[in-house]
Amino acid sequence: MSLKSFKIKRLERDLRKLRSVNAGDRRACQRALNLAYGRTGKLKRELMEPFLTLPTTVEQPPIIPGVEKSRPPVFSRELTALLTSPHARMTKIIRPSHLNTPPTLPPRADPMSEEARLLGPFSKRREVNIRWRYFTTESRKVFPPFEVSVQRGDMVDGGVHWVKSNRRADVLDLGLLEGGFQGEGLLEKLESMAGDLKHPPKTRRERKTRAKESGMDIRNDLDSNISDDITLPTRFLRRRHQVLLGSIPLLTYRHTKYGKVGERKSSERYEVMLPKHAISPALRYTSARLEEVDENNLAWIRRAQEIDGPQRTGRGK
Repeated sequence: MSLKSFKIKRLERDLRKLRSVNAGDRRACQRALNLAYGRTGKLKRELMEPFLTLPTTVEQPPIIPGVEKSRPPVFSRELTALLTSPHARMTKIIRPSHLNTPPTLPPRADPMSEEARLLGPFSKRREVNIRWRYFTTESRKVFPPFEVSVQRGDMVDGGVHWVKSNRRADVLDLGLLEGGFQGEGLLEKLESMAGDLKHPPKTRRERKTRAKESGMDIRNDLDSNISDDITLPTRFLRRRHQVLLGSIPLLTYRHTKYGKVGERKSSERYEVMLPKHAISPALRYTSARLEEVDENNLAWIRRAQEIDGPQRTGRGK
């Protein structure tokens, strides 16, 4: 096959994909969004690169003395938070202990193990290769975040006052790693696309009634463009963007100060969450799927407890 025919076939394949997207195919549309926003492909590797090449921790000593290339991989704090969170993984999370000792490393690598005593010490070169292979494989299963947010907390009147920022200057001042789209506002645009409709579309009966009241032809009104009744995006596009948000983790650095004046202490940690309108299998068994209880729901819950109370008392007798 010549180079020209190969390029023509590739263009035809891409054209079929675009036609499927325009035709409203669910899988084709989701695939296009994942590729455009770095959930797969080359852009995903570029967004993940800052968390792999610029660790915020100290390098480990080489496994083979005198060989610089035998240094084991270093998991930065940001990458550790992503690897151990279900919201940023394609598969199940890994245990924090596996970061130091990969499960693919045989027990013989431990010089104090029984296998090492019987079979001799394990090859250091093989250990280096296994550690780097595990690091590369697991980092590819992570969805890279768009940006890193900073959330500062200070104890005020017995409560914590939080101030959140995703500006690049605030992230760099703390010596943190920044995302590929740091401060671009891309996440806010996606959330607006996945939000609720301001004006839900009218039903067929409502449009017929409106056409009769206004004296218009019913057929013309039904066939006309009703974009004045709908605020884009449509339901199909909103659902596709909600699924896309399910693969965009929110990485937040929380820095809290507490204690009395002069004896102030601080705590810092990373949190990984998903956007508000996200749809993800990771949310299936979490409390994020449940809405907050308002006054009406609370009143019904208390009423149910009052009714169910005497019945349980009677059953106990």
